[in-house]
This record gives sequence, C-alpha cells and structure tokens, in this order.
Amino acid sequence: DILYVPTTMQFSICFLDITNFPYDIHQCSLTYRSWTYDHEKVMLTFKEDIPAMDMTSYLDSDEWKVIPVKAKHSITNDSFSLLTYTMII
Repeated sequence: DILYVPTTMQFSICFLDITNFPYDIHQCSLTYRSWTYDHEKVMLTFKEDIPAMDMTSYLDSDEWKVIPVKAKHSITNDSFSLLTYTMII
C-alpha cells in the first residue's frame, strides 16, 4: 500500500439562495475521484478511516455556520472510487 497525501488548497462554489437569510439552510457537497485510474489501481480512503470532513483548519464565520455531514465512499458505475463530503450551511 502507498499513502500519497499531496498538499493542496481547494476552492469550490456552492450557490446559495439567501432569500430567507438568516433562516435558510443549504447543502453543499465536495466529491473527489481519480480522473484516470479506476478503483483497482487507486482506492480513495478517508484520513485515519474517519468518514468526516476535517474541520480543524476551518475559521468560524459570523455570517454562517458550517455543519459537516458524515462523508460517503462509493464506487461509480464505471469503477472509479469516490469520496463525497457534504456540509450544511
């Protein structure tokens, strides 16, 4: 087994309808997979086998609260390993 953990900074967009702010709730997901290797060659796994988003570096906001939801591991129909992290904002 090989553990490869590259240092990355990731950006994403989650479109929010803030018509009912501050009483609205939104669900956003981040999905990771290999672009070139199926699960026979690259099997994505959770850090320390914990299916959750690591929020240790998250900076709290006065505007919103981020609540992580249990992450999921799956295999796509075309045999790629997927990790999906979901959060409630």
